[in-house]
Amino acid sequence: MDQEQLTTELTEEQLDALAVQVASKLLDSGADSAETEDGKTVQRADSIPAQVKAVDPAQAGEKQPEQKFAAPAVHPQPERKLESFSIAAAIRGKIYGDWRGAELEREWCRANPSYGVEKATLDSADDLYGGFLVPSVTASGIISMVKAKAQFYAAGATVIQNAPYHFMLNTQESASSGYWIGMEAQPGAITASDLTFGQVEMRLRRCAGRVVIDEDLLRASNEAVESLVRQDLAEQIALAEDAAFYDGTGGTQPLGLLNWPGISSYTTDNSGSKITGDLLLTRKANIEGRNGDYSGWMTHPTQIDLIRKLKTGDSEYILIPSFWEGEKKMILGMNYYASTQYDNDKIILGNFSDCVIAEGGGIEIRVLKDGSYGEKLQHGIIGVHRVDFALRRTVNFDIISNLATS
Repeated sequence: MDQEQLTTELTEEQLDALAVQVASKLLDSGADSAETEDGKTVQRADSIPAQVKAVDPAQAGEKQPEQKFAAPAVHPQPERKLESFSIAAAIRGKIYGDWRGAELEREWCRANPSYGVEKATLDSADDLYGGFLVPSVTASGIISMVKAKAQFYAAGATVIQNAPYHFMLNTQESASSGYWIGMEAQPGAITASDLTFGQVEMRLRRCAGRVVIDEDLLRASNEAVESLVRQDLAEQIALAEDAAFYDGTGGTQPLGLLNWPGISSYTTDNSGSKITGDLLLTRKANIEGRNGDYSGWMTHPTQIDLIRKLKTGDSEYILIPSFWEGEKKMILGMNYYASTQYDNDKIILGNFSDCVIAEGGGIEIRVLKDGSYGEKLQHGIIGVHRVDFALRRTVNFDIISNLATS
């Protein structure tokens, strides 16, 4: 078969491929291009710009470029601030590891862990899921609720905020006297006063309030649940602190007002005497006789009830509240503060601004692993607040004890 017969039997595509092969041999000489017999121009592959190459990638052995798609639109959530910190969400994350929607709480807990370990006696790390320090902006709100619920705060105690762990507080153990010294250039010697000062050591102690939270409520973790958690924490801490300020024994807890040395106290006869107006007036006179001062009363609701029922010799009630204004929480013109945690046979008269409460730091949260809670589908939480208590002037207090309770 001659060349002419072969040419007529080839298809047009085959002829084009053959022409390219012939032209490629011609280009081996180094020329950038050459013409085929039918007038087509062929360029060297390495002289063709990359963007116009018409070579099949599969034949050329080249990797096809990766196809890229535009990233989906992301709508960022507004950045949360610490003011929106949720204690309930942080507790939920500690227990279940579920931090969805609680990224702020997760990062805060990681950066501000509480390494104190507590169960009932605050001594076993194995009984904890972990703990965290509550942000100060959140803790301040809880502390405000504590102050609203604790009677010593309400009575006007002096509060030292952000107190150091340990410091000495100056106290006044007796009343002072003033003297006239005249206008001479060199006045005579000033008569020595019998005023005596002392110092009392204040050392912050941990007050722990325990709260039990239902599992379903904790999983909800909404604003209402957060409010309940804060209220319960504040109430438990307030009750624990108020009881210690009243009759704490010292050591791991503050030394309370009833056990403070040097306070004047009057005890009725062994059979117990009912409260009378004379007893109340005598307490006032005793403090006034020491050049002291007073601002209110502190007692159990039982004694308040008995005072309300005091009668004249004609069996008329002494305290008759206005029909329109109602009863005022006052005795002899001064406010009274009552709590069921106080002894029901005692009444205290004093200047409660001389009670000093030292606060250190904020609130810590500890999440318990106590099995008894799990059986009831509940979780135990401990809130820790560091405080101490002291009296600056004992002369401004007087106590009536062993009163009848009915």
